[in-house]
This record gives sequence, structure tokens and C-alpha cells, in this order.
Amino acid sequence: MRTADANSALPSRGDFVASLAAGLRVLAAFTADRPELGVGELARMLEMDKRRTQRLVSTLYDLGYLEQDPQTRRYRPGVCVLTLGYAALQSLDLRQLARPHLVALIEQFGQSVNLAVRHRAEVMFIDCLRGATYRLGVNVHIGDRLPIQLSSLGKAMLAYLPEQERAEVIGEIRFQATTEYAAASPGELQEMLAQTRERGFAVMDQETTLGVRSVAAPLMSPDGYPVAAVNVVMPTPLVSMAEMTQTVAPALVETAARISQLLPAGAGNRHLTGPASAELLG
Repeated sequence: MRTADANSALPSRGDFVASLAAGLRVLAAFTADRPELGVGELARMLEMDKRRTQRLVSTLYDLGYLEQDPQTRRYRPGVCVLTLGYAALQSLDLRQLARPHLVALIEQFGQSVNLAVRHRAEVMFIDCLRGATYRLGVNVHIGDRLPIQLSSLGKAMLAYLPEQERAEVIGEIRFQATTEYAAASPGELQEMLAQTRERGFAVMDQETTLGVRSVAAPLMSPDGYPVAAVNVVMPTPLVSMAEMTQTVAPALVETAARISQLLPAGAGNRHLTGPASAELLG
């Protein structure tokens, strides 16, 4: 497999896009040994003009392929990099760790079960097991995304973020209610998140799609960071919200705790990138 070396000669064919190649070289500069880099470091490594490097980094950031640490201002690969190919998602060891437990949930309740990670103010599905809700038109696939405030998965992760990081994520949200049940303001969302922390799980009651509700619990790293979340989705005619929180939620929370115990130390390295989570990414 060819890699983009900083000093390698670039093809001069007419169909070769140099700007695209430059952007890919920026992404290829990040490795397990170099999980975070600043613009100056990238420019020196790639022997590239700093202003051009900044433009490339800004573009990749805007598109979601890079993320920035708010404290250090250094950049790291974003979860969006995984969407470049399902093969990367299929090899995500987190799925392998969680899959037997997700299967047990779907066997117990007969309803759809999902596993997701966070990307900024969105959740991205990395595993989807279809149950009865699939026949109701609730159809998500690996790589699909949802606004973080409209998903029980998103609220489960958001509720347990460090306070400053949670505030930054909420600041990115565009509150456009899809149904009358969705949070319409930061204040409403904060109230939901407080309830999530009090209960130990998040709920979504027809906030994304009418006729569908779900409960979700976070997967916590050994250092207490929400690296992912798992949920169970059910149709409203089948179960009331009270029944779901009393029957489904306890089993879900227990399942999330079991999966969390399997996560390696350092797995909370923000969005599953970098050497601390190399064991998860494979």
C-alpha cells in the first residue's frame, strides 16, 4: 500500500489533483505516534507553506475530517475519517467487543439495537442490528448520522462529557425541532441531560420520528469518558415510556456496564483516535 511521504515526487498527469493530494498528505501525517499536530508542525513535516497548510487544515476541519483540541489548539483525525470506507468501520474492534452483548439485547427484546460514537454535535452509527422497528420504517445504517440532541444515543454521551466540553458541543447545536417533543433550546436540552445523569440512561420519546421511542446508555472508558453509547428502539404502540424505562432500561444499563468493563485503559482518548485507543481501532 502506498503512503504519502512528505518528500515523495508527485505525478504530473493531467488527471492528478494536486490540492486533493495535499489534503490527503495532511491526513496521512497523523499516526499512532503522532495523534495530534499543530499547523506549524504539519507545515514543517510536509515541507509546505504554513498559510497553505492552514487552508488545508481549515478545510478538513470544516468537513469533519479533523478535530481540534480546544485547550492545545492542535488537530487530530475526526471520526469522519472512518466514513471513507465501510471497511474501516467493519474493522473497528469496539464493534467486536460490543456485538455479542448487542445480540443478547435483540434476543431479549426483539427490537432494534444500535451502537454509536460521537462526532462533534452528531452521533454516528457504527453498528445496527435490526429488529421489529425496522419494519416501521426506522432504518439506519452504519455510517449514518443524527443530530446529537435528537438521539438517545447522543444524549447518553453528551450528559457524561466534562462540563466544558459539553458546553462547547451544545454551542454547536442548531436547535431545529423535528417534532413537538424535541428540545427547542439549550435550556431544555440541559434539563434532559440532568435527568439522564440522575437516571443513568437517556430517553428519546418521539423526538426524531413520531411513533418511535428509545433508551440509551453510555459506554464509559476506565477514565470515565463516554466513548460510545448503545440503545434499544421500540415502537410506541408496543410499549409505553414508563414500561420502557422500567423494563428495558435496567437491562440496557447493565449491558453497557459489561461492555465498558471490556474497554482498554485510555480508551477515552476523545472520539476513539490516537494511540490511547489504538487497541479499539485495530
